[in-house]
Amino acid sequence: AAYFTRVWTVFEVFTAFTNGIEVDLALMVDSRQRLMKESLSSLKTALVVDVMSAQATDPNDEQRIKMLISAQDGGADKTNQTVKQLFVD
Repeated sequence: AAYFTRVWTVFEVFTAFTNGIEVDLALMVDSRQRLMKESLSSLKTALVVDVMSAQATDPNDEQRIKMLISAQDGGADKTNQTVKQLFVD
């Protein structure tokens, strides 16, 4: 599985996408290689987006971002689904 572990990354991708800004994502080489080996159907299960488990270097940033996400319509679930869809659709 490939995981999004940085809360800033998930938040920025979600925010850009929901504001109609084109998003180009760069992956670390090991994540890219693992995803390239997956079929589209297995990619949907191999890619894990869980913004509430993601972290930031600064605990205050992490808390603020997660509060912003939780306060949005659809909260973390919508954020996770949106970011994951960018990869699998």
